[in-house]
Amino acid sequence: MTQSLSQEQLLAAPESDYMNPAQIAFFKNLILRLKADTQNQLQQRAIALRDGSNERLPDTADSATLEEQRAMDMRMLKRDQAAMKEIEAALGRIEEGEYGYCEELGSPIGIKRLLIAPTAQFCVDGQEMRERRAQHQRVA
Repeated sequence: MTQSLSQEQLLAAPESDYMNPAQIAFFKNLILRLKADTQNQLQQRAIALRDGSNERLPDTADSATLEEQRAMDMRMLKRDQAAMKEIEAALGRIEEGEYGYCEELGSPIGIKRLLIAPTAQFCVDGQEMRERRAQHQRVA
């Protein structure tokens, strides 16, 4: 059984420990909690949209406000759905033994970056390369 690490222990670990079983377990648990939170948000947003879909207000200002709220709820629902795809992909990378390594360069993403963005697929340099390439494709 792998010992559970604290965030402080994770940050204090030497680079040679990068993505050892205890660190993988830490991030897997973190991502599973993120998944549960995101699923809960998705359910709440879907219920709110469903419950408010038949509501009609006689006042046009109130109707406009309600429509704007629905539009915002839809954007948030789409954002949460996209986040869920990223979470599932990160869990897949854990299962495949590829979690924590940049998909662009193969180098470590880094503990600090993964703590901030546990579903990150790219290290800073790899992300910058992708962004520059995308920018050049838009310009061309």
